[in-house]
Amino acid sequence: MQAPPAVHAAAGGCRTRPGELGPPQPPLPLPVSERAHGAGRARSGAHRRARRRPDDEAGRGAASGGHGAHPRVSRRTLGNGCRGRAPAGTRRAALGVIRERRQDLEITVVGSGTVLPELERRQSCVVVETASETLVFDLGSGAVRGMLRAGIDPFSVDRIFFTHFHPDHTVDVVPLLFAIKYAAREPRDRKLVISGPEPFHRFWAALTNVWGEWMVGDYPMPTVQLPLACRVPVETPDCQIFWAKTEHRPESIGYRLEAAGKTFVYTGDTAYGESVVALARNADTLLIECGAPAGGEVPGHLTPEGVARIASESGARRVVITHFPAFLQTDLAAEVRAAGYEGEILTAEDGTKFSP
Repeated sequence: MQAPPAVHAAAGGCRTRPGELGPPQPPLPLPVSERAHGAGRARSGAHRRARRRPDDEAGRGAASGGHGAHPRVSRRTLGNGCRGRAPAGTRRAALGVIRERRQDLEITVVGSGTVLPELERRQSCVVVETASETLVFDLGSGAVRGMLRAGIDPFSVDRIFFTHFHPDHTVDVVPLLFAIKYAAREPRDRKLVISGPEPFHRFWAALTNVWGEWMVGDYPMPTVQLPLACRVPVETPDCQIFWAKTEHRPESIGYRLEAAGKTFVYTGDTAYGESVVALARNADTLLIECGAPAGGEVPGHLTPEGVARIASESGARRVVITHFPAFLQTDLAAEVRAAGYEGEILTAEDGTKFSP
């Protein structure tokens, strides 16, 4: 029997001793495609947008990351672990937690941008709300405020998963945990599980060595180091989570969620790879990066042709494009279609919501 992923339990945070970290690793370089470029991305009228819920339409700016409607999270419930608005008459006394029961997954692209600073888009962050939990995949800069803009209470997070350790996928874990420790209306006592690919324990120990005094609370916060090959899935109350190696950094992985007969896949940053195709096999929705221009080549990132190839070979039913730089002033959906993918194609904005 193969061993499950190693769990590094820490009721007060990471307890790894410095002597257990092994030799230091060289600095993690930024992807070539994530250097500053010029003008913002043109908005093509031919773009297909992922659908939003009706109460999002009143404030388009709230979904796109610009100015518009105020966040839907009430100040009275913020900090209590609120999951959106509660159905009339339904409340839970413990810590004032309000949760909506849902039968499927609801995915929110909180951050669709890259390392390039933009007013309208935050760095990588995806929130998946299940029947009983809030899962976060990556926490790039601006993710915490982006959750508020999308109507998600950051204090409601139950699990965090990282695809790799680049700052545009990780830095907002510091302000998130800082806020949970010092800004919650009631002290947190429920568990927060934080997972990442091997060597996650080394990364987490380095992070908490600098920020741990202000990040680590008195609630259970186990950290899970996921081996690059998925031996057994992570089991949550509502879904199974698988992962596979992707083609970006040595530690990079993507995630596959299966729940109620539906499948959602998030690639994180990647180039084309057979393991990525296998991860996305027959997915209902494939949230996939596109960090390189059509006809170009940027190591560790996909062109529209690469997106189409992975989507077609995997048999994914729908593609949602994310993590594309603003200087790609083209219609990505049209370019993916022209490259041969025949399924549904959507282009994400900050606040885009969908179900698999």
